[in-house]
Amino acid sequence: MPLDAQQAVYLIDAQGRCLGEVVIERIERDRVFGEFRQEADFEAVRRLFGEFEEAVNEQLFGEADRLSREIDQLGLHLTGSGPTEQLSVCDVQIMHASAFCCRVPNLALTQIRRAVA
Repeated sequence: MPLDAQQAVYLIDAQGRCLGEVVIERIERDRVFGEFRQEADFEAVRRLFGEFEEAVNEQLFGEADRLSREIDQLGLHLTGSGPTEQLSVCDVQIMHASAFCCRVPNLALTQIRRAVA
């Protein structure tokens, strides 16, 4: 699934919960930045993201790394409107309730396929 700036996608976990909508603002190499708009299911993981943000702000890098691994274990992915349109993501960060950032492994390959097509 290729990504574009201003595109809206959804952040889904391995349990199929829609945590929120992400409006992509920019893409830099394999990193996606955007605005996160939480859905009701985000409440189930809010604490985890809040603890991660607090650890980063307090420069508790060991704790931030541990929490980042826990976030990765949620099995997060971005999905579009179609059932087969999805990209696995890692290093997901949601800061200040709406600032979104993640890494998409092999994003360049996905983007190249669109350019060739």
